[in-house]
Amino acid sequence: MVSRKPNPVRKREPMNYRAPSTSQVSIARHPSRGTPAILLLIVSILAYFLYQILHLDVREWQKTLLVMGYLVAVWTVITKL
Repeated sequence: MVSRKPNPVRKREPMNYRAPSTSQVSIARHPSRGTPAILLLIVSILAYFLYQILHLDVREWQKTLLVMGYLVAVWTVITKL
């Protein structure tokens, strides 16, 4: 006669328990889900500022100074995090 393993005991959920759907899961409980969106937003804002700097109607040497200042500011913020 072949012996069978007993079924593992499953933990029963309370009667009022309802598993959250994916739309109900908050970003606060799962911060890794919001991180790509936040990073995309930050990169988009930085790209927009750089676009605005490059399209200013100023002389080339002034534009170069503005871009260098922009890069220094971004680098300082990134390395201080």
